[in-house]
Amino acid sequence: MRLHRTLMAMVLAAIVLLSWKPTMAQSGPESYALLHLWGLSTHTTVESLAMGETYVATGDPFGGNPGAVGTLRRVTAKIQHDETSLQSGFSIHTSTVQVGLPLAMGNLVFTCGETTTGTLTTSTIFPLPFPVQLSGRDDGFSIAYGRRVGGPKFPLYAGISLAPRLASHLELSGPFGFSATVDSAPVGMGGRLGMLYIGQRWNAGLTYEYYQEKSRMRTQGPLGTPPTLQEAIYSSSNLRPGVQYRLFPGTLISTEWNIGDFTGPGIGLKRNSLHLGLRQDVGVISLMAGLSDRQPTAGLVLRMKDLELSYAFQANRENDIIQPRFGTSSTNSLMLSVKF
Repeated sequence: MRLHRTLMAMVLAAIVLLSWKPTMAQSGPESYALLHLWGLSTHTTVESLAMGETYVATGDPFGGNPGAVGTLRRVTAKIQHDETSLQSGFSIHTSTVQVGLPLAMGNLVFTCGETTTGTLTTSTIFPLPFPVQLSGRDDGFSIAYGRRVGGPKFPLYAGISLAPRLASHLELSGPFGFSATVDSAPVGMGGRLGMLYIGQRWNAGLTYEYYQEKSRMRTQGPLGTPPTLQEAIYSSSNLRPGVQYRLFPGTLISTEWNIGDFTGPGIGLKRNSLHLGLRQDVGVISLMAGLSDRQPTAGLVLRMKDLELSYAFQANRENDIIQPRFGTSSTNSLMLSVKF
């Protein structure tokens, strides 16, 4: 689920204030969201990543629009791994497994993912008077259901996805016993609704999601000073319309507009982004390129009967948020898909 992108504008401002000083009270425990940029909450397929992170109208049952789950025709399993390297030396690793099951009363897609990081030792990213180590993890599980709701002459699909498990842990540690941890857990169950229309030359899709999460930040000051604890509940929502057009035989273009907001104690943020994608089929190979919020993406898919091997490259994911503190980034993604 593509959640929490809107809260990321607060992440770095919050995390850099982690300290045992009174300013800690202003730093908000929402800083857990750093890993959500690469975790299950923003997961989509390698093909979608290569096409500028477009997925609403592509018709991919695994891409992120639960309405598209209704188009699934065969039992399918996908294994994906993403590797992100940042200029600061930080690294992020995400592994995801998806299984799709076509059923008589509708189709199901199960997604399970885990994100881990390397350990970054830095004295420049955070304004602390000593070097600190940064590490974290993010894991989750989601279920998506979709089916056709239109008649024989109106190919309209609808679906819903729920995330009963979505948790994150971020940790800073330093000398003299200093440490700061941020843990998150859902409040209720996050969800996404999706619609998809598939026409002869064009598709149209729409997704809407709403999610609440409770985060807890615990800070242990140096030299045995008393620890502090902060808790808060944050809400995020995203509305995402999109279309895909078959320009020529084997040539597809996609465009989507994401409208997101994030609210919490004393916070009200909005963040919108444009996504563009192009796909060209050449025999058993599909070539893809795109722009995700003005940042380039590219990739390819190789089809071999019931097997597909996909690769995507993405430059500077969430560049306006990540680059000021962690520098530029590059993400390489691989996916193996098997139909049974």
